[in-house]
Amino acid sequence: MSNIMRLLGIRTRNRNDDGYLCKLTLNVDDQVEEPVCSSRDAVVTAGPPTGPVELEYVVDGLPVPPKAFNVEVVRDALRYRARPSDVFVATYPKSGTAWLQRIVWTLLNLDRIDEGVPSLMDTMTRHMSFLELVGRRMVEALPEPRVIKHHLPFWLSPYHPLAKYVVLVRNPFDCVVSFYYHCRAEPSVGLPPGVVTFDDFFERFVEGRVPFGSYFDHVLSWYARRNDSNVLFLHYETLRERPATVTLEIADFLDDGVASRLRGDERLLRYVVDRTSAGCLKTGHLLVSTPSSGRSAAGAVRNMKGRSTVNLTGSGVALVVAGVGLVVPGGSIVGGA
Repeated sequence: MSNIMRLLGIRTRNRNDDGYLCKLTLNVDDQVEEPVCSSRDAVVTAGPPTGPVELEYVVDGLPVPPKAFNVEVVRDALRYRARPSDVFVATYPKSGTAWLQRIVWTLLNLDRIDEGVPSLMDTMTRHMSFLELVGRRMVEALPEPRVIKHHLPFWLSPYHPLAKYVVLVRNPFDCVVSFYYHCRAEPSVGLPPGVVTFDDFFERFVEGRVPFGSYFDHVLSWYARRNDSNVLFLHYETLRERPATVTLEIADFLDDGVASRLRGDERLLRYVVDRTSAGCLKTGHLLVSTPSSGRSAAGAVRNMKGRSTVNLTGSGVALVVAGVGLVVPGGSIVGGA
């Protein structure tokens, strides 16, 4: 069990052994009912819930929304073996994934930039496959070098010491608000069973009982690898503040030749930054959609800071945020009290 799971009072159970997926129900007394099907999957809980809570499907410890993902495809995706030439875009949901995808694709296709950026579906299936969505076989069918996106923590990510991993993390306060609105607006994902309000969703987010599991464990797993030569650990907030600087940092990591071209041609660099800006992403994009009102999102963050439920976990959340350096340029914790 990780330190952050202990800090937030989260426990892990393993159930069953024969390889089938199932749903489990936790009751008020924290007793787990025996499932009708079985799997050696981890179920994450955070103490006795206040009522019956149906968990997501869990694949090798990773909660996935069954509406949007085929659980057998996800299980097979985790068997993908990374190649030396692979480039991975690794993020937690709602952390600027689509923005990072666009930047990476553009840098690796600089001579084709005038042809336009592929559609979301083409990006996920043909150019930068979403590993958990399309599965191992579709990714293996792509020509090398492959650019692969996933929402996996380090311990579940396909790994090769020569492959490259571009990691983007976002502060948890804004991430949870964006994640809530995304789940509420996107029928293929939907809110977790039993979740109606933002309060409900926030509790499950802190406990790690949301699609793709614990934000904290995910971020800390990649933070621990931040000094590896094949890992580039980036902050969403820095990308927003200094997009040209971060774009050059990504170019340096991916291809020295591309980085040299951009440094030698300021006009080309500005063109790349403009073509890959957050403003160019379509409204309602699968991975970057936000509430229609920025005021609503900010209000949700302010409101959640004042609730007693947050006070119980606030120190733990702040400790994690400070630990991974998710701070605004001024030095204060983003969204923190």
